[in-house]
Amino acid sequence: MLINTYKNFRMKLPRPQKTIFKNVIIFFNDICQKPFVQHLFIPLITTIPLALLVFTIKDINGGFEFLGFDIRNTHDKAFLIATVLILIAVINYICTLLKKYAEKQEINSEDYLIALIQVLDKVVEEKVNRFKNCLQDTSIQQKSEIFEKITQPENQLRYLNDAILGVFQQIIPNKEINVSLLEVENQTPKRMLFWKPEHPAPTTSIEKLSNPNSTAMHCITNKKITIVENTEKEIKKPHNKKYVSNSSTDVEEKSILCYPVFDEVNLEVAYVINIVVNGSKSISLEHKDLYKYVLQKIVTRMELEHILKLLKERTDG
Repeated sequence: MLINTYKNFRMKLPRPQKTIFKNVIIFFNDICQKPFVQHLFIPLITTIPLALLVFTIKDINGGFEFLGFDIRNTHDKAFLIATVLILIAVINYICTLLKKYAEKQEINSEDYLIALIQVLDKVVEEKVNRFKNCLQDTSIQQKSEIFEKITQPENQLRYLNDAILGVFQQIIPNKEINVSLLEVENQTPKRMLFWKPEHPAPTTSIEKLSNPNSTAMHCITNKKITIVENTEKEIKKPHNKKYVSNSSTDVEEKSILCYPVFDEVNLEVAYVINIVVNGSKSISLEHKDLYKYVLQKIVTRMELEHILKLLKERTDG
């Protein structure tokens, strides 16, 4: 079952568009990672300048000059030695940089798709356990009691919010990630419902979240995914900002993603998912379609729970 579900997800997975520049970087990185290049070509290239320098030093008595430099001159000799060492360092640095850049651009879709399936299974498991407990409780007889017992949309919303964190920890590993669910009323932030991890709690006030320039308000107003790759750069923009600084806690660069959850009855935004990750471009516009694909799988379930919440409020009233 897991394999079939995974294949279904995998076939529909959107692919990020790679620029010509990125393709060139990946091409050269692939070459640099080949064994014969790493263990033969690169050592040979870095050894040639050093060998030439040694050769010229041996021929000092013969008056040999290297590229117009007199080896017998102390300053020229020091310059040549420094140049060779810098050249070796630069070649190694370029190879390391190519590898780092190429790997940074790739997301391991297999890992996070399996993580998505697993967290959704966990959410379903919570609901199944609640149904089983209700069935085993023979004291519950009335339909209204059964509905009250099995319908716990706020708990399900909490589990789904936690599930988002689990998936994004696979998409963006080794980063500090915070996921919260903001309740919206009349197209304005009302309160922060849930957040994960639970400590520390979000410190941004509802007033700041309600600022027209906040990431959340852009998401609510435009009714679509909103991404800020670098909060420090965003706040310095003279116009069209999508971030409001929380001066008490903003001590480092962050990336932010906001995603709307709709009330399917009136087609307005009911909640906003807030994902905050430390580091510039930890969340990248380049992978926006991938984020949308993953989040929508969870958001569809959130929208169902919101409908159940409205039905429950109607029966309670």
